[in-house]
Amino acid sequence: MVILNITRNTYLAVDAKMVTGQAAIIGLSHHRHLPNGEGLLLYPCHSITTEPLTFPIDVIFVDRFNRISAAFSNIQPHSTATSSGAVAAIELPVGVIAHSQSKLGDQLSYRL
Repeated sequence: MVILNITRNTYLAVDAKMVTGQAAIIGLSHHRHLPNGEGLLLYPCHSITTEPLTFPIDVIFVDRFNRISAAFSNIQPHSTATSSGAVAAIELPVGVIAHSQSKLGDQLSYRL
């Protein structure tokens, strides 16, 4: 799946996976790193933990209208992030938020 910030006309991921249920709870815990261009869309989700990770990530939370409700850059292992209005979280490689110039309220789009 491609994840696009249509407000900024920038890509967040070109090879993202959507996971739900138990797979969303597991998230990236079995990964050693997250390659550039990849991402993980967790649905439903309003909070993440990087407790099992050994690498930092960027996380974007989106609301029910696919707008960015919170964005966290360079979240280190053994941390948490949350957004009370979020319905989904997107886990991305470090630097994607800065490179894409993504900001609160930006509109995102998902394409298969």
